[in-house]
Amino acid sequence: MPHAGIHLLLLVLVFGHCAAPSLENAKSKEGDGRDYGVWKPTPRIALRTTCFNCLRAAALIAANPFEHLTDDDRPAEQESKQAHEWTQDELGALLAASEEHALQATSKANYTPLLRLVACVGLRLGEVLGLRWEDFDWEAGTLKVQRQWTRYGYGPTKTKAGVRTLYLPPDELEALRGLRVTTAFPLDEHPIFA
Repeated sequence: MPHAGIHLLLLVLVFGHCAAPSLENAKSKEGDGRDYGVWKPTPRIALRTTCFNCLRAAALIAANPFEHLTDDDRPAEQESKQAHEWTQDELGALLAASEEHALQATSKANYTPLLRLVACVGLRLGEVLGLRWEDFDWEAGTLKVQRQWTRYGYGPTKTKAGVRTLYLPPDELEALRGLRVTTAFPLDEHPIFA
């Protein structure tokens, strides 16, 4: 093994922030035909196991220490956090605070309409920021979600199911109508929340 290769393996063992070669897993597990090439990110233990195996193959160590781990020695899987479900009182307090903030002289924007829409129909942040006035059908009272805003600009929704038409309650329809009248960006191609 070349001298530089040993240094790379040692760096990976210490820091674990690199991808390990994995030829057998180079294709997508979902079977969608995507080719991930030779380098595929792997979890830290699998990554370090690969590095130790390379060092053992190069006769630089006698054995891979990860081979001696039992299930009890391995880190436990992290439980996923449950999403916070807002109560009516919490939501009311958030909207009241947003309205109060908008009235201050130092406030540059009123986020209350955005927060009300998110609370009303459950949009993701990128989806609500990706809405344009052309997505709002005044007569039908619907809002079509067909794109999202990312740090790189407009893009597709997170999933295919993200493209959908939402029916808005009458009070939210009136709030959006009022927003369009008062906004500095009222044209169809403008974002609703600019």
